[in-house]
Amino acid sequence: MLDTKLDHVLLFQKIGEIDYSKVRDQLDDGRAVILNLEFEDSFANLAAIPEGHYDEELDSLARAIEADNREIWLRPLHEFNGNWYNWGVLYPGNNKSDFAPAWRYLVTFFMNRDVPVKFQLNYNRFNGENDTTPFSEVYPGDEYVDMVVITTYNRAYTDEWHQYWRTFSEEFQDAYDQVTSLTNKPIGVAEMSSTSNGGNKPEWIEEAFRSLDDDFPQVEQVTWFFYNRPVGDLTWDWDLNTDEEIEAFKHGLSLIEVR
Repeated sequence: MLDTKLDHVLLFQKIGEIDYSKVRDQLDDGRAVILNLEFEDSFANLAAIPEGHYDEELDSLARAIEADNREIWLRPLHEFNGNWYNWGVLYPGNNKSDFAPAWRYLVTFFMNRDVPVKFQLNYNRFNGENDTTPFSEVYPGDEYVDMVVITTYNRAYTDEWHQYWRTFSEEFQDAYDQVTSLTNKPIGVAEMSSTSNGGNKPEWIEEAFRSLDDDFPQVEQVTWFFYNRPVGDLTWDWDLNTDEEIEAFKHGLSLIEVR
């Protein structure tokens, strides 16, 4: 539909329900894989990770990667600076000081087994609960990170907290500035899209690609969320749902200078 082959795919899998055949299928099709490991559990679990609570599951995953012997990206604990996942630093029961030890434990676990993985550290573009803690205070260190990625959506009119329309650059700029001030590591857009509520989505798409190319030189990877997500009585229409949106995406993609 887009007259192109997308070069990577983002897979979400729960830590206790890993199906590595889905990773192999994508690798066989010639795509890089970002495996988003969701440490979903019934309790605030950041402190439990370095205590070895998930070692059995991690070991099983490490053995699967080693057996396949093809490099993948791992993205555990995504959007950890929020309060909406039980591994978030603002989730009741976790502390901000719990994050770096948990992250370093996970990275070291795979490094010690010498499996072919790289790690993406995923900030949400804003902290939960209007928290003003700078990203630097929960950064685990360059030696434990291969790429920093940022989740960024134009969530216009999807809930009571997003009663406005913003361009990609308006959403992304502050988080990008924070990350570039703390590291020279490559940057990626972890997830991105726009709703069509209250604005011109095709124009938003083209502006986003143009801005990525012109204004954010450290960005090396972008993941578009091609999925319309039902939430209550609404559908967050992140996918490309009209001919105009598809054409805007194709034209925007043509503007990108490959880095």
